[in-house]
Amino acid sequence: PSYSPGVIIGNSTNPMTNIVFDNVRATGAWKLPWFGDYYKCDGVVNATAIGGTDPIPSCFTKGD
Repeated sequence: PSYSPGVIIGNSTNPMTNIVFDNVRATGAWKLPWFGDYYKCDGVVNATAIGGTDPIPSCFTKGD
């Protein structure tokens, strides 16, 4: 991507749950326009990044 790899946005009263990124890679990603993070991330619960995912969204935890 030329800028941020994307957005991960769920509903605040009914969040997205149990998301897994497995080997998701965004090469050449920037932190713009989100300043300080690669992804815009809201309304997400229990999300995990595994298998070399890079960059890892801030609302995800790194798994095995």
